[in-house]
Amino acid sequence: MDVVTITGDEVRAAVSMSDAIAAVRRGFLDLVAGQLEMPPRTVLRDGQFLLMSAAHRPTRSAIVKTLRVDFSHKPSITGNVVWTNLGNEGALVIDAGPLPRCEPVPR
Repeated sequence: MDVVTITGDEVRAAVSMSDAIAAVRRGFLDLVAGQLEMPPRTVLRDGQFLLMSAAHRPTRSAIVKTLRVDFSHKPSITGNVVWTNLGNEGALVIDAGPLPRCEPVPR
């Protein structure tokens, strides 16, 4: 299995803010349209570890985001995102630091 790792600096260099905003918007539209399976996040150790997952039906892909929350360190929140899909044996691992942090509005 090939694994590609992308650092926070590489994310910032590759994705403009306008592209990031457009991607988040598309994600919310897909969520509302029922194109995403997104179970509730898992919270471990009283919120010190967070696990979030989603599966995107049209692309047959899944993403798992893990975060570590430790306010005694800087940055306080660190983590990664692992992306994979059914049509590819590889995976993409991304530093979660520069990724947008937003939550869907509960219905």
